[in-house]
Amino acid sequence: MQPEPFGKYLLTERIAQGGMAEVFRAVYQGAAGVEKTVALKRILPALGGAGDFVTMFIDEARIAASLTHVNVAQVFEFGEVAGAYYLAMELVEGADLGRIAEAARRRRLPLPHPIAAFLIAEAARGLAYAHDKRAPSGALFGIVHRDVSPQNVLVSYAGEVKIADFGIAKAIGKLHKTESGAVMGKLRYMSPEQVTGEPLDGRSDLFSLGLILFECLTGRPAFRGASKVETWSAILHTDPPKVSSLAPDLTDAHDELCRRLMAKDPRERFQSAEELVGALRV
Repeated sequence: MQPEPFGKYLLTERIAQGGMAEVFRAVYQGAAGVEKTVALKRILPALGGAGDFVTMFIDEARIAASLTHVNVAQVFEFGEVAGAYYLAMELVEGADLGRIAEAARRRRLPLPHPIAAFLIAEAARGLAYAHDKRAPSGALFGIVHRDVSPQNVLVSYAGEVKIADFGIAKAIGKLHKTESGAVMGKLRYMSPEQVTGEPLDGRSDLFSLGLILFECLTGRPAFRGASKVETWSAILHTDPPKVSSLAPDLTDAHDELCRRLMAKDPRERFQSAEELVGALRV
């Protein structure tokens, strides 16, 4: 794309586009020639007048801007230019875990399990921080990401791992209230309670992490379905195969780790992301 001025930023490259927003590599242009490269997320022009989308975008800004942790992609600024709302965020130079896993699949090689464990543990550290985030009063914000997927686990060339995109996160005090029973997120990485629209807590995000870990270790999804209905049914009623049956270098310990992460009943899972980090021992 041709460089596009946008307020005090210069948009230089479109990185991604989804159903609600587009993300650019952008350069902040400050006084005295000071510059900083950021990722700028801008609500799509066609949705600029849609109240629900704008409110969700503002909610994302409120949640993400309150989080400061090495394993969470940082938000620097929320603003508006000529009616277009935007978020200026940390630019993670690297690739998301989805692209990394796809590159491994093309080579018919699952990710080495020590690397997979490291990536999941670092993502869990970021989620542990978000899940435990408290207001100045000491009350929990009640943050649940609800969209933990490989595309939202960013890995820098320096080896940093960061959770990104709290766009549909659940939290107390959001402006946009999701209707009771509404399902939001990527079906392939949803927990059973998310699929059925039940109340969620941080253990739902851990189920999603388990699905990602399964894919990293085996090179295939935990639940295969020819349609959304079949995938939905598998998440609710089918146990995935043991990872040791799909990758000869994996052990019973890997089977137990994945079993606890992907238990249908949240009470049988790890009860916190911090507990998962301890189990991974990295």
